[in-house]
Amino acid sequence: MILSVSGLGRCYASPILLGDFVGNTVSYLMVQEDSNSGDPPGLFGPASVSGDSLDFNPVGFSAHTSGLAVDQTDGQLFFMVKAKPQKVINNFNIAEFGDTTLAGFGNDHTFTSVTTSVFIDIVEINGLGVTPIKLQKELTFTPSNGDYGLATDGGGGPLFHTVWNGSLSVDLNQELALHSVLAR
Repeated sequence: MILSVSGLGRCYASPILLGDFVGNTVSYLMVQEDSNSGDPPGLFGPASVSGDSLDFNPVGFSAHTSGLAVDQTDGQLFFMVKAKPQKVINNFNIAEFGDTTLAGFGNDHTFTSVTTSVFIDIVEINGLGVTPIKLQKELTFTPSNGDYGLATDGGGGPLFHTVWNGSLSVDLNQELALHSVLAR
């Protein structure tokens, strides 16, 4: 099975081509990072593989704003996942984590929102190309479902800090069955 996985939106900066990575039973092909917000790409940093997991460990980044301004900071990953011969991809899992710090006084106009949209196109099943089966999913974040407000979560200030994590698990056999496709 081959999955094409990507993020949301048009890209304004030149992508960073990270290359191909080989896991135990899958290969990650044409891995690249880009940015939808116009920030210079490089949010995720270098990739490595452990078992069948593609791992990114960002060095760090920040977003700063004051008044009613907004600072969107993002990174987009694009890659294909291909099962090695005689292997299958039954599940696809994504996990991420980070932290946020809010400073100020007052209301929830001082906030952080963490979201991740995932687009999966299944383009091959059992070694045969298929009309792409398109899936769109969202990571689930904890705590606060990914929204952190200075008043709601931080008691009105002057400083609020929290760590967050997000996850998504996709049962590909179930998704194929929902699309009336049977895989071996």
